[in-house]
Amino acid sequence: MKYVTPNQRHQGKATALLAQRTALYQAARARNPQRWAAGIRNWQLADAVYLNPERAQQNVEDYKKAA
Repeated sequence: MKYVTPNQRHQGKATALLAQRTALYQAARARNPQRWAAGIRNWQLADAVYLNPERAQQNVEDYKKAA
C-alpha cells in the first residue's frame, strides 16, 4: 500500500503524501549521495491494492462463473 493508510488513500490524500515523500527523498539523496547505493523508492501510487490477492482473484473467478 506504499506506506499510506487505507484512510489516507480513501480520502484522496495518498497522492499528495507520496509526492511529498518523493521530494523529501530526492532532497536527502542530493544532500548526501554517498548514503544511497541505488535510486530512491518507487513512490508511485498503485491503481488497486488487495490485502489478500489470492482470495480476491478467487472471488473474481467465482463471480464470472455465477454470471
